[in-house]
Amino acid sequence: MTKNLVPETVKTLGGEMPKVPFSAYDVFGCLIPGFILIAAVDFAVGKHWLFTDNPGVVLIFFWTITAYIIGQILSGASYSALEKGIVGRWLRKPSVNLFNRHPNYWIRLVFSGYCKLLPNKIRSEVRQKAKTRGITKSGEVLFLHAFGKVKQQPDLMARLATFLYLYGFCRATSLALILAALILLIASVIHYTLDKTMWGLIAVAAAVGMFYRYLMFYRLYSQELFMTYAELPLAGGPNGNQNTRR
Repeated sequence: MTKNLVPETVKTLGGEMPKVPFSAYDVFGCLIPGFILIAAVDFAVGKHWLFTDNPGVVLIFFWTITAYIIGQILSGASYSALEKGIVGRWLRKPSVNLFNRHPNYWIRLVFSGYCKLLPNKIRSEVRQKAKTRGITKSGEVLFLHAFGKVKQQPDLMARLATFLYLYGFCRATSLALILAALILLIASVIHYTLDKTMWGLIAVAAAVGMFYRYLMFYRLYSQELFMTYAELPLAGGPNGNQNTRR
């Protein structure tokens, strides 16, 4: 869905050998959250792992790999803590909010952009088309049905991939900043240092900002899908391919 950083295969003396297809989003989406957390720990304990004048090549390579691994862990943890926890339990998924008004007034007020409904015409067209194929409810079932119908559109899938990577990056970075803020604020209490308190508060503000960005891209992902589904001249029976990952 996105261009790889390296060709799919590389020439070797023995023929062609498959290359692992890392994308730019895969790399930076893990490296940045990982480095944020490492930097916070480094600054809190004062070990100068990263903040050193003359880092060697081996040290740079080691911390790059370490940051990538931590970023991968943060990606999975952010899905459980933020997407399944906060969003799934309280804010609701975009596939629900796009069609149904959120019952909580304060959530609608604080997260007004995230809780905004699709235009009436689009909602009506999506529901009518889905109903002819046996889908009568919004939410995950409707999302999977719509995805199965529009995934044959290469241009759309490339656009959806962009939103997918962006909201995944913002989600992981938000969690990394939350953990960094906790580490720095605890260190400021232990060591009675004002600079760690300042950076801890900056991390809190940045975490909130990245969480809102995550919600924006998460909503845009589903919104783009449903708007395209509403315009497609769909054909076929009620059962579509519903295998996908969100």
